[in-house]
Amino acid sequence: MGTPSIRKALNGQFEEKEEKVISPEAYARVVNQVDEPFTQNDLNAVWPEFIENYTEQVHLYNTIMILPVLKDKHLVVITVENSVQFDQLRQIKPEIIGFLHRKLKNSSIEVQIEINRIANENRILTDEQRLQAMLKKNPALALFKNTFNLDFNG
Repeated sequence: MGTPSIRKALNGQFEEKEEKVISPEAYARVVNQVDEPFTQNDLNAVWPEFIENYTEQVHLYNTIMILPVLKDKHLVVITVENSVQFDQLRQIKPEIIGFLHRKLKNSSIEVQIEINRIANENRILTDEQRLQAMLKKNPALALFKNTFNLDFNG
């Protein structure tokens, strides 16, 4: 077994290597694939054990304290509030998948991380946005603002 010859390649002589094709059943036996069914309750039971590994990382710990949701038979969805939390979970996603595979004895588990856009839409950041939200709740506030000529600049 050697390296390919440049001279042969320049002359158009290529070495053909035979690739082995393995059936899905054989692959499952090779990687010890297990597909035990599990429920949301099973997921909820093992999740606290996973988050205990991150008690020293306060922000990450607070992010993963929210229980994930089982959507389909094998799809586990973790919801976060912002892109920073999304990036933190994306970095440990392989650990999450490996942990769930071992604990739930199911190698078909997939993990999806989603940002909860609704929570972010309701977050009020500026004075003007805060006023608009208050006006939605109480339209009479506009009369108060106009009567006393109130503004944010001074």
